[in-house]
Amino acid sequence: MLTLNFEGWFQCRLATDPDPSDEPRGVSGWTFAVAGEEDLDRIIRLQQPVSPRSPGPGPKVGVVVTAVSVDGQQVLDHPLVGGQLELLDNPKFEGRNGIVAEDAAECIHPFHLQLTGGGVSLRRKDILDAQDPERKIHEVDPSVLKRRQPVEGEAVERAEIAEATGIMDYVGYRRERKKKLEDNLEGTSDPVIRAALRKRIADLDESLDPKKRDIRVGIQGASLIYRFAIRGPVEVVDERDTLGGLVGTSPPWPIEFWVGGWDADALCGYMRGRLQVPFRPL
Repeated sequence: MLTLNFEGWFQCRLATDPDPSDEPRGVSGWTFAVAGEEDLDRIIRLQQPVSPRSPGPGPKVGVVVTAVSVDGQQVLDHPLVGGQLELLDNPKFEGRNGIVAEDAAECIHPFHLQLTGGGVSLRRKDILDAQDPERKIHEVDPSVLKRRQPVEGEAVERAEIAEATGIMDYVGYRRERKKKLEDNLEGTSDPVIRAALRKRIADLDESLDPKKRDIRVGIQGASLIYRFAIRGPVEVVDERDTLGGLVGTSPPWPIEFWVGGWDADALCGYMRGRLQVPFRPL
């Protein structure tokens, strides 16, 4: 078994309740597109963020492979160490204001995973409903959908989220962000940039007010855990036999990961997990 550990910041520019899920700018919820930015689109980006906000989470958006093991033995110089994970086909947290799933019960759909590094590319698309692969997500039976939803009753320890993100003090983290934005505001005369900075500063101000402090601070310690097996078409590109073996394309690929550490100002969160790929060394 080839086991790949991965982690890093991802971007998801999503509207929040009570805004409709397809709201493009943010009106009544607690996330907004600011001046000069593209519309909100809910797409989960593990690489190449759109309209990235500066300052944002550190060091930057990018989910990468941090360790690789073969049959439990770590391979430090494995070609996939440092490889990039991506979710293809514009995946989203699918809830649609309770039509598909309630808040914090959304599955990620579509789930088409790509891993590239060291001259190797692995892709696998999970089929949500094997009986009817073309069925839309809002047409899928809830019992089928449940396989891809977050695990009920489980959460990551806040200490792990703090260790992963480097954020020990959420309120202090926001105060520091606000100070940086204020410094940036002082240093620019561009009217569009100034409008964007003022909006972000105002939102941080509200979340830092003890009388109004809400989920925008607390959610950074929250998490969702996903655990399922990817079962669907596989694509493997390894023309130079860099892996030194064959990737299993028939057995499912178990994957487990959590998302948390949500940064409502930067519209980013943290992901950490592991993927297992059946593998036969030559």
